[in-house]
Amino acid sequence: MPTIDELRSASETTRLILKMRTVLIFAAVVRPGQPAPPMIEALTDESGQFLPLPLAYQRGAIGHIDKGAGIEFPREVSQQEAESHNSGSPTRKDTDNDVKSVTFTAQETRRSVLELALGIDLSNVLRGENGEVVIDHPDLPDDLQVRLLVIGYDPKYRVAAGKFFPNFSPKDFPTLAWKRDEVLSYAIAGDALPDDQLGTAVRDFPIAGPGAVEFRHLFGFAAAPVPWAADTDFVMTDRVTLAGGQVLEATEGGTSDAVEPAAPEVGATVEDGTVTWVRVS
Repeated sequence: MPTIDELRSASETTRLILKMRTVLIFAAVVRPGQPAPPMIEALTDESGQFLPLPLAYQRGAIGHIDKGAGIEFPREVSQQEAESHNSGSPTRKDTDNDVKSVTFTAQETRRSVLELALGIDLSNVLRGENGEVVIDHPDLPDDLQVRLLVIGYDPKYRVAAGKFFPNFSPKDFPTLAWKRDEVLSYAIAGDALPDDQLGTAVRDFPIAGPGAVEFRHLFGFAAAPVPWAADTDFVMTDRVTLAGGQVLEATEGGTSDAVEPAAPEVGATVEDGTVTWVRVS
């Protein structure tokens, strides 16, 4: 029988306690009559290294944000409850709304920030020879559609996380204040609306980067199955497909045997060299 310390050792790891010490934000505006910025399909390559960002996102870098405020992703879910006689608790709940938002305070004065803060498409605004920029405000803000990419990074464990909002709509345009002892800042807020092309309002990348490769066996997500191979190293949560089509998942990492193991019953385990497999299908 395991001791409490053994149970704790098997169920905890400090490597999964992450801090997003670096946060980067990129805003690519979908402009009428121009090719739309590409969707973000992945953050990293097979080795966990970051992929180059498309040019539209590079040009839409937000730059420094307020350290104390960071970036937040509020979520407001509303539900209706039905109450019934003979029951002290609601007998039915229906979710009516799920509003996902993004808020942060930008500290750099640049076009990408001003577009979000003012709600104006500034793509046709050019600087003068003296560097001066002139913006004439319309009566109403433009209905901007922004593809917003947020990347966070924990340098200690080299784990990244990302959020991609294909249809970010700025709202609650900030009251700008010029104060002698404070940096000029822009409080940005907006809602994440569903995107017809992507079919979602938010695409999450909660685990990425070199640490995601190194510690892939710790996060609890199984890998897509690959054909079983002899004398091959496997880690916990790796999956393989046997010749008969059965799928096994490693519960203990190790090196496979020279001969493919016989498939056990679903839910049962089998030893394969120093690997322990459980059949999942």
